[in-house]
Amino acid sequence: MFASIVEAGIRVLSKHGSDGLTTNRVAEVAGVSVGSLYRYFPNKEAIVSAVFDRCLERLGEVIGDAFDAARSVNDIVRGVPERIVEAFTADRALYRELWRLRSAADAHARIALHHTRMVQRATAALLRLKLLPDGEAQAFAYVMIHSADGVANQLAIDRDVDILQVAMVCSELMRRYFAQATRSPTPP
Repeated sequence: MFASIVEAGIRVLSKHGSDGLTTNRVAEVAGVSVGSLYRYFPNKEAIVSAVFDRCLERLGEVIGDAFDAARSVNDIVRGVPERIVEAFTADRALYRELWRLRSAADAHARIALHHTRMVQRATAALLRLKLLPDGEAQAFAYVMIHSADGVANQLAIDRDVDILQVAMVCSELMRRYFAQATRSPTPP
């Protein structure tokens, strides 16, 4: 029942936004009584908090799995942004609402933990593929993950920006970085 209420919260946020998120509406969409909902969630803020956790978990799976599956630089520069775009475009309205509700859901610490995990997985992929030396791999992963979060947050707000175009630019920036990093230094 907990999971169905969280999924209903996701659907309600997606369709009706944070202003339309009520415990009655979530209970109705979940197909449970309001009393049953209150056994798991004391208020709508608790539902939003659980929605954050579920969405971070899903994004972590998508992004982390993309890094884990990477077998080449192309998998990093094209595959990872493509998976992020797929996840993000599946429900841009939901991510717009989650961005608006970060503080209300007290999600900052959980988001920071999510970022730390993603940096670790990205670093591991970069090192496994021998794309960058240790310190540089971690720095690159840090910049990549935190930049992607900032871009994704802005994309959630700016409805007119073409997500695919932004992903292509990100891919090209990474491709150029890797090309530069793997070039042998020229003597002075």
